[in-house]
Amino acid sequence: MVRIQYSKKWLSGHRSGLRKKKSRELRKGMNTQSEKWQKYQGVTNLEEDKQKKWEQSCEVEGLQLWFGKPGKDINKKGKEHDMRPYVTKDKFDPILSKNKSELYTFPKLALEFAQLINRLQGKKNKKKIEDVYRLLARIWRPHTELDHKKVKSGSTTPDSIKWDPEKDVLERINNIDSKLLELLMITEGIARNEDVCYFRRTKTKDGKKQIDEALGPGRQNNVGTMIQLIDNAVGLDLKNKKILKLWDFLTPRVAAVGCPQKRIIDLCNLPK
Repeated sequence: MVRIQYSKKWLSGHRSGLRKKKSRELRKGMNTQSEKWQKYQGVTNLEEDKQKKWEQSCEVEGLQLWFGKPGKDINKKGKEHDMRPYVTKDKFDPILSKNKSELYTFPKLALEFAQLINRLQGKKNKKKIEDVYRLLARIWRPHTELDHKKVKSGSTTPDSIKWDPEKDVLERINNIDSKLLELLMITEGIARNEDVCYFRRTKTKDGKKQIDEALGPGRQNNVGTMIQLIDNAVGLDLKNKKILKLWDFLTPRVAAVGCPQKRIIDLCNLPK
């Protein structure tokens, strides 16, 4: 079985600055596409799935990633394009679907990944565990050479950008754990929404609007922090009710503490 390919070049070294720039451009392209998606009009309940316009972003092996607008935080400053990400396991949108994923917060999602890795640890699957982190790193800093695809649209329509791993990557994902594909798709959904809320915020300086192109906000803060939480939770007894109660109490208060680059290198087992 082919391992997930992930090189240190995505983190540092020769021409890494150009790769980071292309990743930023891809993320901005996803934001442009997401911002064009329509919102449900006349909303009275922002929690209600039926009061959202649903857009299918991608379909991978029968799993569909949807985004519903407006999200629950649209009235907060800078979050006018907030969306609700959802994964369904049938051919229907989240309103009609009878088989859909849980609406995870990212700390809860980190716990799901930690449980998956704990299952692998008992079987001495070191390379599989490293590949889980490599897959997350490929979402953390997306690129068309990794798992994202850009599909050209019409002259007046933004390009369609979707998470769409190649066949060999999907085979490896399914070989690692039957739950992994769903968790990765949920991660991509949360990450894309984080970008549309935070990555392209405008700020005023000297009376002019400027785009904040900092690397951290949005996807990278969110996925990096989740990797950090997974790393901390792995090895804990996640069946222990006291530990789970403490996790639920502490993690909603976690600020953005993206996983350090050195630790990502270690988790992915990249050359030093």
